[in-house]
Amino acid sequence: MAVVRFSSHLETLTGALETEVKAVSYRDLIQELLEKFPNLKDAGLQDLALALDGELIQEPLLVTFSSTAELHFVPKLAAG
Repeated sequence: MAVVRFSSHLETLTGALETEVKAVSYRDLIQELLEKFPNLKDAGLQDLALALDGELIQEPLLVTFSSTAELHFVPKLAAG
């Protein structure tokens, strides 16, 4: 299963440092995490970028990944 590692902020909402997920697409990932951790509803996961096996994806909406992926939610990079 893919592994989601939570930042310290998200950890306070989930009570976990990481979790395994069955999802292999971003949309399914969000749905699975919200079902597993209802407190994430107001965390704005959709407003965060996704680090997928070390690669930062700014707009992950259509992303798919392997069942062995390591995932992190991180703030989006801003131009300036």
